Amino acid sequence: MNSDNAKNKNVDLWSVGKCVFCKEKVEEDSKILKCLHIICKDCTKREVTDLGVRCKCKIVTKGELIDYSTEPLNKPQVKLCCETYCQEIAKKICLYCKSMYCKPCSKIHPIKNKDHDPALIKTYPLKKEFLPCPKCMKKCVELFCMKCLQINCSLCHLLHHKKHNFKVLSTMATETKAEFQTLLIKISKDNNNLKCRMRRLDENIDKLMSEKKEINDKIDKSIIVLHKEIDKRSFELKKILETHIANAVNSINISKEVLNGFKKENEYYHSLTSSVINHNKTFGYIQLSKIFKDKMAIASSQIQHIPKETANCKAKLVYNDEHSMRKCVEAIQGMENIISSAAVNLSVFKNTVDSNNVVPLSEL
Repeated sequence: MNSDNAKNKNVDLWSVGKCVFCKEKVEEDSKILKCLHIICKDCTKREVTDLGVRCKCKIVTKGELIDYSTEPLNKPQVKLCCETYCQEIAKKICLYCKSMYCKPCSKIHPIKNKDHDPALIKTYPLKKEFLPCPKCMKKCVELFCMKCLQINCSLCHLLHHKKHNFKVLSTMATETKAEFQTLLIKISKDNNNLKCRMRRLDENIDKLMSEKKEINDKIDKSIIVLHKEIDKRSFELKKILETHIANAVNSINISKEVLNGFKKENEYYHSLTSSVINHNKTFGYIQLSKIFKDKMAIASSQIQHIPKETANCKAKLVYNDEHSMRKCVEAIQGMENIISSAAVNLSVFKNTVDSNNVVPLSEL
């Protein structure tokens, strides 16, 4: 159990085209969760409970999961009849149960399953999208009720949503696709913004490294004058410098990780949205529209409210040695009055050299 928790902590939530649970490439019958992560068919069987699906990102998806088609466009679809002992190529599909049959078996199927309307048995592969009306299961859907946010056939809309405004599905799909295109532009713009911020952070690290070299050179020149005790101090100063450099770079890298998380999330959403658009699935657009727009609004809001100290994290190193160096030289020049039989008090040098502080000024 502990090993599973450790594995989950290191999981990458933004792996495009992979199941968020098992990280395997998604195949047929995969689903999209409310958080826009994808779950494969095998993990769906394991993870779906009465309480919903708890994703690795901690968001729980309740209710029926939305299909995510992974079949490439124009790919030849060859399926065998699902009737027992029949190995003929499927020519028909029952939209009620999604089962596929050869022509002879497709005529027997509605007889065996009286609730499966023969009108919902279509030629496979489908030349255009069909979806049975969830209300009557006899006709294909045609309209989208703007009040109830439901897809129905025209007859059911007339019977049950007569006073409600509606849109024809083709119109609704066109508008939804246009909204997705706008989302893609927004995601790309936000991603470019994130890339610019990360580039500035990289430039700041390069500058820090350059300052580090300059300070190392200054330390070396100062240490030459102070002999053995100063050599010891040289080591101490460089160690302090390395610590401050590590802290400063770590602070910037933390900011980079935050921005990189947003960037990867945006790239994931961009890829996912592009995938949905490319599949040109009318009902997919409509069903996914709300969770896509809600999730994109949250992601965009998060990017817009990134704290300034994270987005513009800067660090600078300062090394002040002039005053302490002068005091050290003056102390060394005064050593001529020390009697050789007396112990030399080195605390004066130590206290003076200790004042050579390397001061990090982070997040300016």
